[in-house]
Amino acid sequence: MSAIVTRKRVRRAGITTGFYSERNQAARARRRALPPGFGGPPKADGNASAEDGGKLAQDDVKMVKQPERPNLPFSQSYVGLLPPPTGPHKRPPRKTWLTPAVPITWPNDPNIPKDWTCEEVDLDPDDLDAQLIRVDERIANQILPDIFTQRKQQLLELKAERE
Repeated sequence: MSAIVTRKRVRRAGITTGFYSERNQAARARRRALPPGFGGPPKADGNASAEDGGKLAQDDVKMVKQPERPNLPFSQSYVGLLPPPTGPHKRPPRKTWLTPAVPITWPNDPNIPKDWTCEEVDLDPDDLDAQLIRVDERIANQILPDIFTQRKQQLLELKAERE
């Protein structure tokens, strides 16, 4: 039979422990009194410490000057102030999934492929014809066909509005 030994913490009257103890409050006051980067051992990131005399070498200074923001009125146009983005936006490649033997109609079905998503990130959101073709493919793929039937109705309504 083994005896379980527990250490009992002894609290003495008048001595507080923890964050608000006198010892911690004194250490916090000392840290606040020193400027940032002073006190303690030298740091590997190049900050000065009291041991180096509190000086930083010019190479250690990594201050980046932020450009000033112009104070421009909103009443005039700023088209052409910034150069337009260069090149086409790169879209991720298209993903395809195998058609299941039994249609998956429940969104939390464990048979849904792990990386399957209902988002079409490889298509332009404004290209409604491509979106409609993809919705038809998704309905034929039998993964959540009810959702894609609803999406097809929404896309058809949106296309009718635009025309």
